[in-house]
Amino acid sequence: MVSACFSTGITAPELAKKGLRQSRPALIKSAHKGMRIPHTLELTAKFDYDIEYKCNLTARDGDDSLHFHSESCAFKSERQFGRSGNGDRVQGKPLPRPAAKNRGLWDQTKASTNFPEELLAEVDEFARYRIYSPQTDYLRGVKPSSAYDEPVGLHGEGLPEAVADIIGQYKGEKSSEESSKEATEIIKEITSLTLNLAFLPGWTHAFRVGRMDPDLVPPELNRSTANVLYFVDHFMHEKRNTLSAYDSSEGTLFLLFMAVILCHKDAPRAFAVDNIDSALNPHLTRTLIEAIIRVSQRTVDPNMGVGAKQVFLTSHNPTSIDAFDIFDDDQRVFVVHRDERGFTKCDRLAPAEGMTRDDWAKRSGGKTLSQMWVTNQIPYINGSTRINPNGLDL
Repeated sequence: MVSACFSTGITAPELAKKGLRQSRPALIKSAHKGMRIPHTLELTAKFDYDIEYKCNLTARDGDDSLHFHSESCAFKSERQFGRSGNGDRVQGKPLPRPAAKNRGLWDQTKASTNFPEELLAEVDEFARYRIYSPQTDYLRGVKPSSAYDEPVGLHGEGLPEAVADIIGQYKGEKSSEESSKEATEIIKEITSLTLNLAFLPGWTHAFRVGRMDPDLVPPELNRSTANVLYFVDHFMHEKRNTLSAYDSSEGTLFLLFMAVILCHKDAPRAFAVDNIDSALNPHLTRTLIEAIIRVSQRTVDPNMGVGAKQVFLTSHNPTSIDAFDIFDDDQRVFVVHRDERGFTKCDRLAPAEGMTRDDWAKRSGGKTLSQMWVTNQIPYINGSTRINPNGLDL
């Protein structure tokens, strides 16, 4: 929602482009028992470079869209823009005309305002944030590709073209003339790592993007696309070993989708994936998350320009958390639950205060985080979810 405030708007179609599930605008505000339903929904966010943002959104019953009640953004404690009942202002000056109520001030004023470079880079990058939720019919090309933002749709629309792009990126066809030799090598390394995700299921040793082949592509496949993904199955006879995306494994297509959003030059550098384990077995889920961590560690440098810097994942699969090192502050696991009042809580999973890796190894008795999850040793508690391997002193 905050990203949409920095992007093209908070109308239902614009929120859908972000991957938000659609609800009636008036239902987005809290409505817990014993509490007055608030007039507005308040959002606050802090970013690198001492950037702070706050807004209040509102909607009445029957409204088709949220709209801004108030908004403000500060850079190093200096107000950059804001709106309220007293009017709309940017860098201390009133706007010549009232701002649109369902679009953030950032999108309406950045082209005509001399904002600090750090603010421009940070906010514009976050404005591209999306929640991906790949679906098999889109990955296979069965459903027609609707309009989507490059490089690939939220559900997998346009996957063949996006894969063709990153193959070219690996070969150096897509490299920028301004990229340093070191950056170019890192991009090639990351692209290779992510493309190799497709081989993890073990049945294919090669894939390509090509034109529609009626001998390989069934009529059910979407005919509006010019390109099709093809895979070579190394267990099959050489005369029958090429399969289209329609006949390929769901997991392989999902892994190629992940490769695209992790390293494509046009992919957002901060994004989310809903249900990272939806198409994979527990082992592949863990392996994929480990690869995501390696990629983000290599590409977090803002000067890279390519690659995932920050990735948010949801999972209900216990083995997914075994991929994380909870002693590493850059890798964070959160337990999401509702407290006794029904408020949603998001508590960080971390070792007990002062616990070392050696302490953990001794006291866990060899249990993994997933085993602790299954045996209910990761409780839902208020505040920080500090865990002790013996389940005591929480």
